[in-house]
Amino acid sequence: MKVFLGTIMMFIVIGGVLEAYAEEFTYNEKVAYAVESQKVIAHMIAIYDNLGKDGIYSELSNMHFDHILKHNLEVMENYYSEHADYQDELKHTLLEIENSGFNEKAVFIEHAKKLFPLLNSGTDLITSDLNDEKFFRLVVVMLLLESVKTEYIESQETAGVESLLKKQHADTMAIRAHMYFENTNEIPIEMKYVIEQKFQRIFQLMNSHEVKIEHYDLLNEIVTEIYDHIEENEQSNSNKELDETKILNKESDEPEKTGPKIMLRTDQKNGNEIVSFEGTGFPRDIRVDIKYVTNLDKEIQHVKVRSLDNGTFYLPIEMNPEEKTYFLNAEYMETVTVFTISNNIQY
Repeated sequence: MKVFLGTIMMFIVIGGVLEAYAEEFTYNEKVAYAVESQKVIAHMIAIYDNLGKDGIYSELSNMHFDHILKHNLEVMENYYSEHADYQDELKHTLLEIENSGFNEKAVFIEHAKKLFPLLNSGTDLITSDLNDEKFFRLVVVMLLLESVKTEYIESQETAGVESLLKKQHADTMAIRAHMYFENTNEIPIEMKYVIEQKFQRIFQLMNSHEVKIEHYDLLNEIVTEIYDHIEENEQSNSNKELDETKILNKESDEPEKTGPKIMLRTDQKNGNEIVSFEGTGFPRDIRVDIKYVTNLDKEIQHVKVRSLDNGTFYLPIEMNPEEKTYFLNAEYMETVTVFTISNNIQY
């Protein structure tokens, strides 16, 4: 894999830059695009890893590429309304890869040499004005790692080929996040070393088909350390608070003051401690599907609740107050919001 990753990095670095139009996207939209392009590369790395293996791996390669065409490409095309030539070139390159199949490594790499600089050019097309923005690359790292966590969760909820597909994509997204992290100079050397060791431990865990709590712990620790570093430096460089629209999925974050939020709380009732999820800021009278895992759970827990007319809900859960809770997934109205809670919040 290291040789192939080196090839990827070389062609990303030398990829051309297209001239951007004056269209405007928000910071979040530009970051989301950068993350999406890295997810495509992660799928391609997973395909490469499957080449030459017997059994279901050929099927997995096709599934990875199918996801690129049916999901990632669809998301990315929303940014290309003024770039028809680039959009056509990207589609043509993907079609070439699809038609050549995934049986020969040499053929695959030759096509990858065309795709990776093209993806790099597309990212420059959308995010070129952010290249010098402080912490931009670190934000991309955090969001990629949040996607890794989500894929690990879903890999445990599914079985067979689908489970392995999600595990593979989570692993390769972690690789892409690490590459972004390696190329940032916005973290002190000592801190960078500590986080690097955690990345290396994650890579060691990839050798197992089983996703363990240690995966979640390490990912949470990296995201939290990077977030805290950004927040501390933003506050020290200005008198205003960190713009929360730039940093997503931090534990107990509020996307907006009036936006949806879920808190983990512990109450004392009749001498007993009751742990519960408390939701605020949700649409009225809608069902919220919640999935979470704790440091003692072996499987994802799934509970459902309906919000009240004022957009709140209160949901007691069977959990020891001393446990840590990870990966709170709240799905509602076809919207998925990922919250990460690493410690109980006492009231």
